[in-house]
Amino acid sequence: HIIEILKDVWYRFLREETRIYLEKRGVFRYGVSPDISEVIKQIFIERKPPQEAEVMERYVPEEEKFILPRKIKIALVIDLSDSMDLDKRKAVQNVVYAILQSLLRFSEELRINLESADFPVGAEFKIIGFGDETIELPQQKAYDDEDYLVKRAVLDIGRIDLGGTVDDAALKLAFESFTEEDLREIRENKTLGIVLEITDGETSTPQTSKEQVEKINRSGIFCRAIQIPGSVYSEKPGEEQKEGLAKKIIPPTGTFNEVWGENGLRIDRLEDLPDIIIKLLKQAISQF
Repeated sequence: HIIEILKDVWYRFLREETRIYLEKRGVFRYGVSPDISEVIKQIFIERKPPQEAEVMERYVPEEEKFILPRKIKIALVIDLSDSMDLDKRKAVQNVVYAILQSLLRFSEELRINLESADFPVGAEFKIIGFGDETIELPQQKAYDDEDYLVKRAVLDIGRIDLGGTVDDAALKLAFESFTEEDLREIRENKTLGIVLEITDGETSTPQTSKEQVEKINRSGIFCRAIQIPGSVYSEKPGEEQKEGLAKKIIPPTGTFNEVWGENGLRIDRLEDLPDIIIKLLKQAISQF
């Protein structure tokens, strides 16, 4: 269900643009500049009187229609620290799979519907995991098939534990995944760039992380973060605990807000994560 909803959201990014330009066309008796080859041919070879020769070029307005953006490129920065319990990882796995599958299906659907050999809107993605270190997902890339890479990355999110919460290097890697050409096309509104971090903690590198967030947003890339319910003292009640005992969640220290400010959203329920993803993408539409 969420995949279809997100696919519809991707469609909302599309807009048709029209470019008007001048095209040099043919030769006429009157125009803006002479075609030297026609001058030689008509006046010197065919011996036409100059007043009868059709050797002048004209520029006529032409119209070209095209779809923007030409490419959607997204980098997902995923918390793989040891505080990410099974429930959190499952929630993140589901939204990562939904985001990327919806994007790939959207791009493929456009290609088929427009009957074009070229993708009218290209789709690129990178998945980065962070903890005490930064890694690219999936860890094993036996095939270059996009569907395979998404599924392998989703499996990795469920099994890899990287310790603490250090995201500055991951944000730096996400930004570096955008080439100079990508950044130029983002400035020209030809490419939509998105960096999205999902975390349950608060980084131990607030100053350098904040600098990375500001740098990414200044470039024109839509950079946002979601903080899901934080570190938990007791993920599931033990046998010695009373049945139905509520989970105890460490309150935020303010570091997440310090780093992300208005670019970060904190949710209290994992069930809200898909709706927040949709909300953020709709924000990206208004910015694009």
